[in-house]
Amino acid sequence: MPYYLAWGSMFLSALFAMLCINSLMRGAWCEKERLTFPLIQLPVAMSEGGGSSGMWKNKHMWIACGIMFSIDILNGFNYLYPNLPSIPVKDLFFIDRAFKEPPWSNIGDFRIAIYPFMAAIGLFMPSDMLFSFVAFFLLRKATHVMLASQGIPQSTFSGTALSPGPPFFDEQTWGAILAMFLGAVWVSRDYLRGVWQEIRAGTRSEDGGIAHRWAFIGLFASFCVVVGFGMIGGLPLFYMVPYVALFLIFSIVLTRVRAQLGPPTHEFAFFGTNSIMHRFLGNKWLSDSQAAFVVDGFFFMNRIYRNHPMPYQLEAMKMGQTERVNQKRLFLIIAGATVVGFYLALFFRQSNVYRTGHIPGSDIGTYLNNILNDRKGPDIIGITMTIVGFAIVMILDAIRFRFPGFPLHPAGYLLSMNYGVDYYWFGLLLALFVKNFVQRYYGLRGYDKLRSVALGILVGEYAAETIWMLMALITHQSTYTISFNDRSLGVQ
Repeated sequence: MPYYLAWGSMFLSALFAMLCINSLMRGAWCEKERLTFPLIQLPVAMSEGGGSSGMWKNKHMWIACGIMFSIDILNGFNYLYPNLPSIPVKDLFFIDRAFKEPPWSNIGDFRIAIYPFMAAIGLFMPSDMLFSFVAFFLLRKATHVMLASQGIPQSTFSGTALSPGPPFFDEQTWGAILAMFLGAVWVSRDYLRGVWQEIRAGTRSEDGGIAHRWAFIGLFASFCVVVGFGMIGGLPLFYMVPYVALFLIFSIVLTRVRAQLGPPTHEFAFFGTNSIMHRFLGNKWLSDSQAAFVVDGFFFMNRIYRNHPMPYQLEAMKMGQTERVNQKRLFLIIAGATVVGFYLALFFRQSNVYRTGHIPGSDIGTYLNNILNDRKGPDIIGITMTIVGFAIVMILDAIRFRFPGFPLHPAGYLLSMNYGVDYYWFGLLLALFVKNFVQRYYGLRGYDKLRSVALGILVGEYAAETIWMLMALITHQSTYTISFNDRSLGVQ
């Protein structure tokens, strides 16, 4: 129990710091910059008019919902009884399995797959973002093959913290993050100036939310708690301050990108603060105990970000603003739900281990071995590649500022450099073709119908997923899922 309370206080402090940042920035991101928040389209449409919105009366939505629901139910029965027919909508073909000889065999995970709910979300995304996703993903795959042809071993996760080195995707990503953070600060500079004045004056928030002074104090206190946790583990102040700051910078960029562009997922697998810190500072000065503490204690900052909480916090604030919910009350509800949810998750995770004997795997050992077996000082090549990633985003931003119709978006570069888009890139490509075709030949009226179809696909997929998920919980057996990962047979 003391371990859970101590670690929980650090973890919850990091989450509270994110909530305070969202509170400080909600005026810019939800009002002044008018970010589109593509991922809240479905819940907003469902609740519009107190649940009596036009979405529920739209025949195109119901047709798409019925078709998609039927497909997922059929595929679910095929999963349980393979003799029954199915209609594949997830993985259709694995291109990488067709290549048996190098260098093409080093291309990594390369599949033709749709994942309809992700493709449907893609229909809400800007066309340049869809194109950039696919273009930079294919460029990453080409990079794997080209380096393998030169005798440099490659795989799906080459260039990440799991397998550090060429082509330095982690370092390029961090450069892109820093550039996009500076861009976000520059765009919001007038708003931030006003926020600072309100912090100094202690004025009340105009929308009834937490005062900016209190949000700033909460951010500072939470930041100090997380830094202090690292120092208790033997990590020096000069290491922990930039470590935590960089994680929050990444969180800010991810949150703003999702609010602006709505990517279906953002995994950043095996990516995190360890990467940039150990490239710029080296790791040979870390003792074995310090290395173990930073890898284990801050693993949540370095593994995967599918369910990063900060974007959800901001989206809740945006939906609250749309429905005229008191922002202060919403802030407190989110904070309270975070505490309850965290400890409930720990409880059920632990009880699942005792009940099934299955201990969820992790990559902490691999991370630690990467540090212990590769002691070195600052990595000049890694630093250079960080600068390269920074420069690419700055160049793309400059071109887009000069030529607004330029199709490559820097966020596509940021999100496609790491694993995640691999299993749904083809679905986004289909969404791009369908969206552009409808807009070109059927105009706004056609896109309205397409939007209803997308909402229907989402409702149908989520309804079927709910049924199969409940069956898995009741029977303790694996069932069909609309998602990428299986449900793990026998360990429900």
